[in-house]
Amino acid sequence: MDESKRQQQINELWDAYVLSIPNMDVLSRAKDRAIQSIEMLRALKLDYEDAIEAAPVSEHVETDDWTEVDAAEAEGFTSAAHIARHARVVWQLMSLEFSEMLLNPLGLDIDLMDPDQWKGGEREALQALLQLSELPIPHTSRASFDPLPCVVPRWLFNKLKNALAALDEGEVQAIIAPARAGRHDDAWTWDQMRSGVLEHMYFLFGQDKPISRARQIVAEATGISVETIRAWEKMPKLTADCQLAVDAGELKAAIDIDPNHKNTSGKLMDHRVLARLQVFEDRPLSIFGRQYREQFGHRHNQSPSGGNGDQLPPLD
Repeated sequence: MDESKRQQQINELWDAYVLSIPNMDVLSRAKDRAIQSIEMLRALKLDYEDAIEAAPVSEHVETDDWTEVDAAEAEGFTSAAHIARHARVVWQLMSLEFSEMLLNPLGLDIDLMDPDQWKGGEREALQALLQLSELPIPHTSRASFDPLPCVVPRWLFNKLKNALAALDEGEVQAIIAPARAGRHDDAWTWDQMRSGVLEHMYFLFGQDKPISRARQIVAEATGISVETIRAWEKMPKLTADCQLAVDAGELKAAIDIDPNHKNTSGKLMDHRVLARLQVFEDRPLSIFGRQYREQFGHRHNQSPSGGNGDQLPPLD
């Protein structure tokens, strides 16, 4: 679209959704659109909460059929839905004010807004966008950002939307097509789980377990032979985060000795190590090992000690 026409349409939307709203003329006196949009979103949030509070769902409604909800309640929720749609437009208009900075924070020559620069590399553009949205957030705080705001170029949004629509018809477009042939359909998931096997091993190693003992413990928990784990240790794609796992293990050992270690060590804790320690605590080896066996145990029929015929015991 021609830039002048695009800007004209944006100005019209800005006037319709932000400036020309009854009882909100004060917004027009603020010259900065960011301030105008923030004030509008705050006002809409209050209106939305009022609409919800004014028409709560009756306690007697015990059906999924919304046609049975009282008319007053339906009117209230319709109003709330209308306000929410209005707020989404305002939020998107506000994001346009910062899109250049958000989508190209380093001033790179490759521009996410220019589809011509990403022909044949749409998947890489999508991956770059997702990284831009998450990387600035400290690892230990990422779970708190839910939902995660993400500013998406229109061309990439359309590519992904069309690819998902095509998928419903059995067509796999390039942006979501498997990159490699000849592997299992769940190749990525298996690689993630195999990396997890090694990371649990190095997590134990970081807690002063001899590597051979750590390997044996993980083998028994997952039903994988020691020799298979040894082979995986030689695969760089599976060992990328193993040093982080060692560091997390060392941190756990220090905390086990002194529960206040994180606060009294006098060192700035690496948020990546803290986040990885949390991952191990949330999914300890006992749980991870069971999950691996349930998903991929059929690929291993040898005993964890390295035999070649023993079957895994049944899961509880």
